[in-house]
This record gives sequence, C-alpha cells and structure tokens, in this order.
Amino acid sequence: MEKFPFQKTFTDCAGVTHEFLISCNFVKEVGMFTVSADEILDNKKPGYSFGSFKTNIPHALADLFHKITKRLATKYLSDSPIQPHLTFDEAVGQIGYGGVIIDGDFLTFEQFCRVLQQYEGFLFELKIKDLSEE
Repeated sequence: MEKFPFQKTFTDCAGVTHEFLISCNFVKEVGMFTVSADEILDNKKPGYSFGSFKTNIPHALADLFHKITKRLATKYLSDSPIQPHLTFDEAVGQIGYGGVIIDGDFLTFEQFCRVLQQYEGFLFELKIKDLSEE
C-alpha cells in the first residue's frame, strides 16, 4: 500500500503524461475515506482534479484511478489555434475560479462562451456534480 501523499503518472489519449498528487483523508463522522488527485503543473494554472469517497482505501483508489483513466481517454476540445471547438459536441470538465478546466486546460468563461456560441440555436444540458460523483 502506498503512503500518502504520493505521485502517480497517467497518459492521456494524445500520449501526453500528467503527474498527479494523490492524497487521502478519513472522514470520521461518516467512517469513509476520501482520496483526491490533483494535477501537478509548473505554470500555477489549475489542471485536472478528481475525487472518490469510499469505505476503504483500496476501493477509493481503484475508483479514483478509473475516473482518471476514463477522463484522460477522451479529448473534448480541438487543438485549433484559431478557435477551439468541441470534438464530440460535449465536454466534461471542472468549474474553476473565473473559468472552466477542460482536458486539463483552463479556459476563461469568455473563451468557453466563444466555444458555446458555435452552437447557437442548439439545445444543451447542464449537470453539475461533485468530484466524487463522476
């Protein structure tokens, strides 16, 4: 069993590696463990974050690693230098201060709105979930 905190590397669908700091806490009031993974970045910008909440550490880590692997398997934004667009007409990410994090990249709300404006006239669904609910 790893000692917390520890670092672990995962590779995304484009072959890019992402280093995460894995932490664990015990929530005594409910008798459960919460584990989290936060991407370690040099540029101080927010990156990927994941969480899991289970009754034991091995299950929490397995769930956490599954979430990371699943999210990194899909690239939701194109790499277009002019204007990014959604590659599959959907996006999964995290709300950050002043913007959103998609594919581990921070977009200001203004940049994200420009992505959404490409879908003018379309319908959309918005679902907000806790990190542990992914």
